[in-house]
Amino acid sequence: MSNEDAPQQPNQRDDAEPRPGEIANMGVLDLLAMTSPDDLAALTNIRKVGTILVPEPLLPRLLAIPMSAVGAVVPVPTGEHVRVLTGQVKLTGEALASPDGESEVLVVVGQLIITTPVERIGYQGLVVHGQLLAPKGSETAIGTALRRLNGQTIYYTGEPRVFTGNDRFGRAFFETLERPAALVLAGNYVIEPDVSVDLLKEKVSQVILAGRLQAPLALVPVLQARCEMKAGAIVPLGGNGGESDRTP
Repeated sequence: MSNEDAPQQPNQRDDAEPRPGEIANMGVLDLLAMTSPDDLAALTNIRKVGTILVPEPLLPRLLAIPMSAVGAVVPVPTGEHVRVLTGQVKLTGEALASPDGESEVLVVVGQLIITTPVERIGYQGLVVHGQLLAPKGSETAIGTALRRLNGQTIYYTGEPRVFTGNDRFGRAFFETLERPAALVLAGNYVIEPDVSVDLLKEKVSQVILAGRLQAPLALVPVLQARCEMKAGAIVPLGGNGGESDRTP
């Protein structure tokens, strides 16, 4: 559930300290220990919280609480053991096949990167708010286990290389890659002019972009063809409408 679904009210106290009954300035608010609507009775306001985890039966009561600047509300099934992972997490496919406890539901808030093919999922279910990346061939096992997905599921080929922020990639970077890579880029990036078309084709199997990627004109068609998912732009170096190339 996105913040568009949660009640939003004007708030002039975004930088103020929380008052009694108010929760503010948190990345993840975990309410999964709450068992009844009465447990939420003391909450008068929620603001500046990235994600709220709430038991599914308590969702209506939570949405009655005034909120502002809340990223998302994630309802979690009850009656089962729940394991919560937040941030950027890497797991093998084998780890998903053998959870620590029985009848566990895995809840991921952020980015889950699965590094080896998934043949079986031992969890009773997956709830993902964010991004799930897994090798191609894992579609059936993951699709069967997913109970709720708010975000994206991406199936990649090659070795996942995940970057967040800003960076520049030159010939030496690509030559150092031992295997073709799936480049997952969130931010602003530049591929240097010393990278050839043949080297890029050899070393990059897939591109997933959320942001801006600049590259020599000859490389742009290759990057576009290998781009599995794009939210942003792939542009030629010097192709900024008269602007100079920005250095991340």
